[in-house]
Amino acid sequence: MSPPPPPVGRTTESEPQINLMSYQNLVAFIFAISEINENLEILPNITLGFYTADPCFSEKQAVKGILNIISTEKYSTLIPNYSCGTLQKLVGFVDGRSSKVTLLLARMFGTYKIPQISYSSLDPILSDKVQFPSFYRTVPNDNVQYKAIVKLLRYFGWSWVGMLVSDDESGLKASQVLQAELSLHGYCVAFLEFLPYRGQTDDGFTARITKLLRTSKANVIVIYADQDYMFELQVTLFMIPSPEKIWIISSQWNLSDGVEFYFITFEPFNGSLSFTIHTKTSPTFEDFSQNINPVSYPNDFYIDRVWMDLYDCNYRNKSFYFELCMGNETIQSKEYRNIHKYMSQYSYSIYNAVYSLAHALHELTSEINKEQIKNEIQAWKPPVLKRHQGSGWKTWKVNKYLRKVHFINTAGEDIYFDENGDFNSQFDIFNWIVNPDQSIDTIKVGQYHQQSLQDLTINKKMITWNPAFQQVTATLYQ
Repeated sequence: MSPPPPPVGRTTESEPQINLMSYQNLVAFIFAISEINENLEILPNITLGFYTADPCFSEKQAVKGILNIISTEKYSTLIPNYSCGTLQKLVGFVDGRSSKVTLLLARMFGTYKIPQISYSSLDPILSDKVQFPSFYRTVPNDNVQYKAIVKLLRYFGWSWVGMLVSDDESGLKASQVLQAELSLHGYCVAFLEFLPYRGQTDDGFTARITKLLRTSKANVIVIYADQDYMFELQVTLFMIPSPEKIWIISSQWNLSDGVEFYFITFEPFNGSLSFTIHTKTSPTFEDFSQNINPVSYPNDFYIDRVWMDLYDCNYRNKSFYFELCMGNETIQSKEYRNIHKYMSQYSYSIYNAVYSLAHALHELTSEINKEQIKNEIQAWKPPVLKRHQGSGWKTWKVNKYLRKVHFINTAGEDIYFDENGDFNSQFDIFNWIVNPDQSIDTIKVGQYHQQSLQDLTINKKMITWNPAFQQVTATLYQ
């Protein structure tokens, strides 16, 4: 099918520079909304719209984006809590990528009881319903990942490991739990180093990390950090190459985030084992994604740049650098050859988040309609989303129904939140293989599912280790 007209929405302006996998996240978001708007069984006579804001690696920008949503549009000055002018009929917001920003938004805007669904933050503190009663996530709680990492280390007998974690609350918590759990099994942490946030490194970081990697006898290193904290480590490894290691990478660092500078590669992480949030793909996503182009979405601020990056041509005009697109181009980059075919872990999480909000809103509006009929207040008419009248719909009311959401998504998976607003506890385990041309193959070699009788499964024959460790022996594990 061809993509439907874009839903009502707008996007904040910024420079048209975007990571292609991040763009897929946006496509998945719009895809879910378009699919719901076409579905007569969900929210009939109601059209979902959207608003997007790019945090641009900045907490300040993230807060500004949310303030734009919850403040009146009539005034140039943002005034939260001030209800005049035309306000957004807000159902909730979906956020992710940076756990630091997610936690900040949850603390700031939980006061408004606005439903917040994170598609990436696994921080256990967010399961505290006293502090965060309106927070949900379409990813597991990190306590499950801690257990999975320890189980993997025990499976291979790696009893002497290094640990690099993000220099924030999440990283501190992870380091404490992992060290305690490993100690219970007689395993030891050779060193622990906190990775600074991008641009906030101190003068001694490069020297410290280089010394640790060169002198430590630990050949296995656990990494718990997202891209914002991995950045400085990647730069350091580029500037000062270190001995090869076996890296055990948490799901916080998503390979699809890519790299921001052409000279930074994934070469040091060849042969790594990476935990990834379980993902599937909607059967109609490929059709929708392939039919997005500058003609069907002319107001998309990023589409021309995305088209040039994917197809190496200009859709509108021939230029010195790009030929005019003819319409039959294929994706040449091995890295993005399946970008239309498969949802990334974040795209899938976003898709489930949008559908969860839609199902909750559907139940709310259905109940409003039933009450209207029961009380015979007026003749039946489609539910009207009222922001200010006491008997009407308000954002905080969505929480009651979001907690009870339970449905089967189009990929055939059971979607619901537990009592803490957390999602299912399943992780896939991938082996990163960095090829000579710097392209990366990710091979699924196992999975961890807390609710299964055999929680960890590994196919050792599928693993390709870094060439320095082709023969993985007991001495390496010790």
